[in-house]
Amino acid sequence: MVTAPVPPPLAAKPVPLLGPKEARIYKAGHAARNEEQGGVYDMEACFAGIDVAKGWLDVAVLPEGKRWRVRNEREAVAALCRELVARGVVLAVAEASGGYERVLEEEAERAGLELSVVNPRRVRDFARSLNILAKTDALDALVLAAF
Repeated sequence: MVTAPVPPPLAAKPVPLLGPKEARIYKAGHAARNEEQGGVYDMEACFAGIDVAKGWLDVAVLPEGKRWRVRNEREAVAALCRELVARGVVLAVAEASGGYERVLEEEAERAGLELSVVNPRRVRDFARSLNILAKTDALDALVLAAF
């Protein structure tokens, strides 16, 4: 019986300090549109996912894998937006959460941070497509960054 050789798996960029689920999220993530190259995607771009709650914002930045939490108050959110711009984040993604995201929207616009507020159901379906069934604020932020 003759079998064809199995090609080696594609080399993936290593993801530092991420567990298996986070690494899978990173690999499934998206890339920034480079207008100068006619819509070619830049895989080195930084994206932020922000899980919005009444009192807290859980933040994750890919491809760094850095995660942290800030209070959902105007001053803290303004500082967060400035930090994300300074880190070179090209797009931040947050779920619509019944109005708790309004301060984030205002401060992102003020800081010049591109923010996309998305439908939570679509994000959940995206997470399921990656076989991520757990739902925590920190994990939601990583999924949002990859969305």
